[in-house]
Amino acid sequence: MTEVGLTMLQRWMQAVLVDPLGEAEQPPHAHLPAELHAGTVEAIVRPSRRLTPHQHLAIYQRSYLARLRECMAGQFPVLRHALGDDLFQHFADLYLQRHPSRSYSLASLGQGFAAFLEETRPDRDAGEREWWPDFLVEMAGLEDAIAELFDAEEPPPPDAAAPASLVAPTVRLIAANFPIVAYYRAVQRGDEPDLPLPERSHALLVRNDLRLGLFDLQPAQYHLLACLQEGGALGEAVAVAAGASGVPATAIAEMWPRWRRRWAEEGALLGAA
Repeated sequence: MTEVGLTMLQRWMQAVLVDPLGEAEQPPHAHLPAELHAGTVEAIVRPSRRLTPHQHLAIYQRSYLARLRECMAGQFPVLRHALGDDLFQHFADLYLQRHPSRSYSLASLGQGFAAFLEETRPDRDAGEREWWPDFLVEMAGLEDAIAELFDAEEPPPPDAAAPASLVAPTVRLIAANFPIVAYYRAVQRGDEPDLPLPERSHALLVRNDLRLGLFDLQPAQYHLLACLQEGGALGEAVAVAAGASGVPATAIAEMWPRWRRRWAEEGALLGAA
């Protein structure tokens, strides 16, 4: 029998497990010598009195797939609620087939799920699109942002003398065409909300120490923070927010001290402007 080194064996086992549904472009036996490409499982895995080599391997494959499904359901609980268990698992399995885990950690498993839902939406090539796939994509994006921010590394202390932005690096600004935050909160409360119709909404997602906060924003507040986040000065941000929201610049400037105090308390701002 051809000798198989530990590294070869580990790569083969990893390839078999990360693609339990058999959809990868490169088959697992590509990591092994050519002599073992036929009958790979039988050549590596020993049978027992009760199980064949394939049955032994299937136990690990099913367990790993179950773990992947569990991670997806845990990262997207509100999207799962909106779709229902069966339909969510169907979409999750399709995603896992095309995007098997390549990281040592499963924390980033669903990072491409929102983009995948957009790419595979049933009305992608239709002349007139339906509204509900847009809601599902936006909800997936919100839950991915929540998971990403929660697991993100702690940023280095800002330069107190000249911070690049007044907005903290642990802030994510959300602009959506549906009231996704209201739906998210309703499901988290245990309600059974209907899928919402299109309605523009804005929100602030911030991590302060180990606590995540999700806050509704008025359009003027969103555009003000977005400009500040890009490094704009306060005067520029007020003008941008006024132009985008229709709220007079004088009114925004007047409300700024109150907004600043509240956002600073939540950890969204690094200091005073």
